[in-house]
Amino acid sequence: NDNIWITGNVDGTATLDTFTFSGSNSGVFAARLDSAGNANFAYANGISGSNTGNGVAVDALGNAYFAGRYFNSITFGSFTLTGLTTFTTKLYISKYNIATSTWEWAIGPNYAVGSSSTEEARAIAVDEEDGVIVTGSYFGAMSLGANTIISSAGSQDIFLTKVGDCSGLSASFSAAGP
Repeated sequence: NDNIWITGNVDGTATLDTFTFSGSNSGVFAARLDSAGNANFAYANGISGSNTGNGVAVDALGNAYFAGRYFNSITFGSFTLTGLTTFTTKLYISKYNIATSTWEWAIGPNYAVGSSSTEEARAIAVDEEDGVIVTGSYFGAMSLGANTIISSAGSQDIFLTKVGDCSGLSASFSAAGP
């Protein structure tokens, strides 16, 4: 299809065609534009606190996947992700289903297995099998699935992970920073 998806953050009030976003201290927005540049979908989480939309990818069916970071909490439709503490940023990955016009899922770190890092998803892609591939950075110990914990080598490290669906991690890789 000819849709163009965009994401980012808004501080204050912004208008995109007939959609108005409002956020304080960086709220995440997502929008879909048609081939003429007209907005036909827009969403803003409206939650304050250094939230950033860093990437969007689209699968063969037109579903959109988003990645970024949030500070205290972030909401996508009926899915709310909440950080472990108020002192760290956390990554998010979310999926918008084009056929149902709903947020299908949103995931972040698994705190139950010890995620205590500061992290950010910086880019996202979808492979030919609809696997979601995300890369970003982290500092500390981060969980990327039900039982997987990766630990940084002391500085800000990078990660690459593949998510099969909203159930979580299917593969991951981490590398140390300076």
